[in-house]
Amino acid sequence: MASENQQNEPANTFTIKTITDALKNLKTKAFHNLGNHPLSRLRLVSSRHQTTTNKRDEASLGLTLHTILLEAVNSLKSTAGNNEQPSIYYTILRERFINGLGTEYVAQLLNLSRRQYFREQNQAITQLGAILREWEYAAQRESAEAEPATPFSWSALKQAAAEMSRPFWASVQGKYDPRVYHQRRGVYGRFQTFLKSEKTVLVITGNSGAGKSCFLAALPAALANDEDVLFIMLNGVGLSVEHELTGTLAKTLAYFLDEAAASSANLFANIDDLIGQSGRKVVVVFDAINEHAEGSKLLYRIDQMASAQPYPWLKLVISSRSEAWRVLKRPLTLSHSRYYQEKPAATTAWYQPTKLGVRLTRFQQQDMASVYESYRQTYALQTAYSDLKLSLRNALRDPLLLRLIAETYTEAPMPQHIHIIDIFPAFVRALVASQRLREEDILFLEQELVPLMLSDGAYSNKLSDAQTRDVLTSSGEPLWKFIVAHQPTGWGQHSNDSFTRLVDAGILKHVDETISFRYERFYDYFGGRELYAQLPTDTAARAAMYQALAEEAYTKPFLSGPVIHALGMELAAENIPLIMHLAELKSHQIRDKLVAALTEYGLGNREKTRALLSQLWQAGQSLKGNLARAGEWLWDTFYHDAVSATCSASDYIVITVAARLQFQDLLETMLADWSPAVRAVAIRQSFILWRRDREVGFALLSNLADRLLHGWQLPRPHILESLIGLSLMFLFDAYTEPEWAKRLRTLWRGLLERLLFIQPGKLGKRPYTIKNLLRTAVLKTIIGFAAKTTRETPDDSVLDLPELRLFFKNDAGRSQRRDTARQLCAFMDVAETAVTDLHQLSLELVNERDLLIAILAQTAWRRHVLATPDKAIPLVVSLFNKAIEVEPAGPFSHVVPTFAIPLDDRFATIAGRTALSHIYATINRRTQGCWQNKQRSQRWPGLTFFCMAQSGQTTDVPLCPEVTKIVEQMIALRDINYINWVIKEELRNALVEFGYYQFGFAILKMIVQEADLVKEPAIRIAIVDLLSRVHVYEPELVENFLEVNQLVNDMGHAIRTTIPTETIGDLVNYRAAMFWFEVLVNNNRSQTFQSLTSVFNQLDTCNRLETWVTIFFQFIVNEIYGEPIFAVR
Repeated sequence: MASENQQNEPANTFTIKTITDALKNLKTKAFHNLGNHPLSRLRLVSSRHQTTTNKRDEASLGLTLHTILLEAVNSLKSTAGNNEQPSIYYTILRERFINGLGTEYVAQLLNLSRRQYFREQNQAITQLGAILREWEYAAQRESAEAEPATPFSWSALKQAAAEMSRPFWASVQGKYDPRVYHQRRGVYGRFQTFLKSEKTVLVITGNSGAGKSCFLAALPAALANDEDVLFIMLNGVGLSVEHELTGTLAKTLAYFLDEAAASSANLFANIDDLIGQSGRKVVVVFDAINEHAEGSKLLYRIDQMASAQPYPWLKLVISSRSEAWRVLKRPLTLSHSRYYQEKPAATTAWYQPTKLGVRLTRFQQQDMASVYESYRQTYALQTAYSDLKLSLRNALRDPLLLRLIAETYTEAPMPQHIHIIDIFPAFVRALVASQRLREEDILFLEQELVPLMLSDGAYSNKLSDAQTRDVLTSSGEPLWKFIVAHQPTGWGQHSNDSFTRLVDAGILKHVDETISFRYERFYDYFGGRELYAQLPTDTAARAAMYQALAEEAYTKPFLSGPVIHALGMELAAENIPLIMHLAELKSHQIRDKLVAALTEYGLGNREKTRALLSQLWQAGQSLKGNLARAGEWLWDTFYHDAVSATCSASDYIVITVAARLQFQDLLETMLADWSPAVRAVAIRQSFILWRRDREVGFALLSNLADRLLHGWQLPRPHILESLIGLSLMFLFDAYTEPEWAKRLRTLWRGLLERLLFIQPGKLGKRPYTIKNLLRTAVLKTIIGFAAKTTRETPDDSVLDLPELRLFFKNDAGRSQRRDTARQLCAFMDVAETAVTDLHQLSLELVNERDLLIAILAQTAWRRHVLATPDKAIPLVVSLFNKAIEVEPAGPFSHVVPTFAIPLDDRFATIAGRTALSHIYATINRRTQGCWQNKQRSQRWPGLTFFCMAQSGQTTDVPLCPEVTKIVEQMIALRDINYINWVIKEELRNALVEFGYYQFGFAILKMIVQEADLVKEPAIRIAIVDLLSRVHVYEPELVENFLEVNQLVNDMGHAIRTTIPTETIGDLVNYRAAMFWFEVLVNNNRSQTFQSLTSVFNQLDTCNRLETWVTIFFQFIVNEIYGEPIFAVR
């Protein structure tokens, strides 16, 4: 039986037994005195395996990880009668790679094994790895004590580091020029913060030519006066990845030190002794790791070094092209806690995610005058910055383009019009004109080298020495002859002259027998030209080839640039039929490449790009298309049954590019579209534009307001919907900033004057004038939009109009409901009421299922919790404990307590978080979040908020152990309905709206690891829809998730070709809830809340929901306008 099981086990599966055997293999290193080590105190953790059917098998519970580690430890102790001298650590790891089984081997084995275990076991394995590193560090220290070395000085170490950095300085020659270098203060400030922090790794990403290498090259000069910082600058291309980097770097550094003063075995320990508590830093820079032939393996080695090193003085800095960085880290599980991460600014909304590392972008607009002036003086440019056109100033914010343009027009005036796509050929022509290059050099590059880089589907940006040796040129001669052979060809010329001139001119570089472009943007340019020439001429076949290349670029990041450049050439050639064809393809990949190409082309060809986008939009404006859009709007307005809830690919491209290039007229057109789906995408992109440039976003909102009224001075309903939606998005983002709140209020005040026929200063006091009746009619149109938006909100939204209407139903219970509402409204005045009385009333209402009464109770409780949290929170828990006993559960257990206690940082307390943890734990244990109002069942397990309460975090919320157990049980029971709900509601909010990526992806990972679950049609559809939504805004995160969880082949295509639905209700749902509590309920202005309370008090006078909602909106309008437009009753 045992042998049978052994045969069924995959050969490459790493098991706990494998770890045990690996640890036993360390037996020769004679561990001593382990009884007092933390390893003996590892907590007991059960080992749970999965059978081949992916179902839990409780009978397969094996040895605990604690037991296995203890057995390994026992096997490593010295045997009786051993004559070795006792030593705590030194003899353990004296020879680190005996038979290839050093700590590096074990750590690597453990890392590869992680996917086999549950989270608790991963924690224990991580502890084991840390212990091994402690042992190794102690061994190195004791080795230094046992074999003392001649001390070396800090200055000697600096000199050795400078020698070691020579290849790096050679690689940036022609790139880095101190005369024109402009320090990015924001990025440099983050580097200084990183240097002072406890983090070990800083990642610098950016597009090709963004200035990553120059930024790194400038660091030693920037800190030249700081004697306590030492730099080791390394070019990532030629680094060896066969062994761990710590040993490799130590050997290289020791080579440049006096042999009598240092040995590589103990070098880092000696440096640690030298630095001591002085606060000195050693910064090791790995530039351009994406250009390494095994980039992911190099990143693994760097991450291994970061996680293993115990030295606080060692800092590692990595640079990589942004797109390549996503690919490099996909297969790896990085030690994120060791990496510097961007924290959200204080003014950033609380639901924004953190970012790993720092991204280097274009120059800031406010810095451009001084940046350009340094280039003007260095290159003797004849055109002043003030004379440049606005479009060219914007283009010059790209560091590489600025450099190329400066070199192209040295000692000459710049032309009035420079198109971005023409800069590279202009630069090449300038090189030829200056005789730094010849025409035959360009032909050699384009006919021999570039095709070889793109051949056989390799799509690489470099050529190896082996390729140049084995390949023949188009003339049949070996390529190496034109690379390294300096054979005379007559007339004083040599066979490799073209290659030499290409290197000298800065087009190519030849480092470590590898040929590559000095700038990747040169590869994009020449590679794009080659692709453009290779593609078939037939439009359909050409489009299919572009789509295939875009899909291929998913795994070959260097291909993206050439594809985008080739598309730019199509745009320059005005191949409109092809662009129109590509714009209709349902593929995220080609859509994103087309957006990038249009954006880059549009920087220098704004009017042509505007015209093309207009043409794309108009292609869908046929009579048939317009009737379809109008029908969609009418159906959506009256029935809300989503005939077509998706935005077409072409409309998405128009909206996204218009937002990036700030084509306000096109954005206004899309915001005024009849299709609700198109308007929803336009609102989201306009909101992103607002985030980038609030002035432009505000101008867009103002212009849209000007288009609201038609000739009869009545509002256009679809524009009104976009105006309200966009206004709300802006308001929810900026309501804490007085200046923007004031500007938005001023805009709305003017809009209300036109919309509601108001003459400032002449409002009048009679409530039943014709103007007031007209105003009420217009207000009802706005209310209709609000009602439609409410219908668009997700299933878990509390706002349910049919339920709210039941409060006003003329039945035997209406009088009692009105009386209850009056009492709850009175409790909103915390100064005049006691929380104990509210508690008593609420206990009497635990069986109440009226949703409006629950909202009133929730609001009253929130006011009392804010006023007297120590008294109110225990009473909320008491209320919950009584209400949860009601069968079936109702709103007084699931809605009132959960929203009564705040979790946001300004008001949250330890007692509040503890209370909410108890509430959510009980809700999930007793009802799985299900509760019943009068007409339908709803679900609110609050998994996200449960983790917020447990962790105390409101940004980047982690998955807590309690919710992990809930999800595990849900999966074990194969509760398809619950799992589907979690994906469609909980995870959509976490990943799309809140940016809680750590929480959301952790749960989704647990689900997709169950193969049979993923095969369920409902689950699969929900996952694809969710990830397609996230992919629109965070493609890197989705691609990483698919890669790590081996879902690229199963779901990648579906996710990249699915265009998700967009509704305004989705956009404003939770933002509206946060605004309700933050601005209205939590408001300390007594007058505002007193007015709101008076609105609630009118519930008992209204016979219809619509009547009361009208009064509520009248209150909102009065608050916005600042004067009583509508008479307050």
